[in-house]
Amino acid sequence: MHIFGFDSDLIVLDINRVRPHLIDSTDKAVLRMRAPIEETNAILELNEQYSAEAIHASFEKLAEWRLLLPPDQPLPPGPLSREFPEINSIEMNISEDCNLRCIYCCVGQGGFGADQGNGRQRKLMDREVARRSIDMLFEESSGASEVHIRFFGGEPLLNWPVIVQSVQCAEKQAERVGKKVSFSIVVNGTLLNESIIQFLHEHHFWVQISIDGTPEMHDACRVDAQGKGSYQRTVAFVPELLKTLGQKNVQVRGTITHNEPDMIKAFNHLWEIGFLAPELHPVTGHNPEYGMTIQDYIRFNEAADKLARWALKSDSSQINQYLSLFLTYITSLMTQSTRRPPCGAGRNMVGISVDGSILPCTDMVGKHHNSLQLGDVYTGLRRDKKKEYLDIVDVDHKLGCKSCWARYLCGGACASVELGNEGGLDRNAGLECIWIRHVVELSIWLYLKILAERPALFYDLFVNEYSLESNPLLKTLSIG
Repeated sequence: MHIFGFDSDLIVLDINRVRPHLIDSTDKAVLRMRAPIEETNAILELNEQYSAEAIHASFEKLAEWRLLLPPDQPLPPGPLSREFPEINSIEMNISEDCNLRCIYCCVGQGGFGADQGNGRQRKLMDREVARRSIDMLFEESSGASEVHIRFFGGEPLLNWPVIVQSVQCAEKQAERVGKKVSFSIVVNGTLLNESIIQFLHEHHFWVQISIDGTPEMHDACRVDAQGKGSYQRTVAFVPELLKTLGQKNVQVRGTITHNEPDMIKAFNHLWEIGFLAPELHPVTGHNPEYGMTIQDYIRFNEAADKLARWALKSDSSQINQYLSLFLTYITSLMTQSTRRPPCGAGRNMVGISVDGSILPCTDMVGKHHNSLQLGDVYTGLRRDKKKEYLDIVDVDHKLGCKSCWARYLCGGACASVELGNEGGLDRNAGLECIWIRHVVELSIWLYLKILAERPALFYDLFVNEYSLESNPLLKTLSIG
């Protein structure tokens, strides 16, 4: 178990069951005792600080939560063995090229290893590979009622005609076999126009756009091939994008660097220009020019503290703008589910490169590892390679992760990032773990505080997405 405090609250996390509880100082003292923990010993050992009645009440509560086990009873098992679900989502690397040259880009400034003397060239996916990618998705998702296609790059809008064809092809196939199909796209914003936005709206796209905060913060890193900042071009069509698609269908994501580490400043600016819930993350990698330091992560933690406190105090109309940083972990707590890899890559989702190679995700294009190639769109998905990859990235196998208290909520480091940093799939996130563990703790705190102090708001925010029966904690909700 993991015990921590935030503000005046004490919390314990049952690591294996992914169940958190608010506790008091008596509970903490009892849980800190050496095993086997027995009530008579606790009364003798703790009698100068706590009454026998308080200790007895603590034992009853902790026993109900199954946090106290007899010495002859083994610890509860960890999360159940991983499932290997069928593929129901693909990420199409529609463009391995970009019109920007962002200095921190994790895919080689949009070229995925091109321009580095290795023979790789910047290129776009052709219509045949796109069609075969969609065919593969529908073949592999025979038991799924809905499939999803995400267009990625580079900058995917450089290959707009193939995106249009792919959407039309997928919609026809979905209608033919009786499935639903949904779409998303990640763009830098500089190539948006009225006709593209209208198409995205008509086909119910979810859009992620990359903006790093204020003009100065953004232009410091997100530059074009001539080194010029891209902020004004990026935001030119943001008002129309938000108006046409709606705020809930547009997500802004920003990257914070050592040179511009003020997350609250970036958050406030993005909120002011119209985004509902800005999502900000520290840059990955160890570049001495812009990489994060321990001091930067400490500042990030302090900024995350502010967002969590603002979220708890906000009314129902504003709280969503502060929750984006915490929602992934709150969702896991809601469903008491575990993240064994940190995302769906290689599990229910795969990435397709411009040449038709199948990888766990498109971020891995151009990164060399013998466990990354899961097949191709011509010969199909290799399930043996998929299982091999998932075994390697399982959080209980990763060095530095398998003993971490946050492992089943975090899911371990992003495999693609660690390939870029250290060249291995089995590493943890290094310094970034300082940030991740703190955000996990804040997410647990928010989950418990909203549930305890604002149950009606909790119900409105979260319960409608899940069955009440899926979480025993929710059975106690009393909505007035």
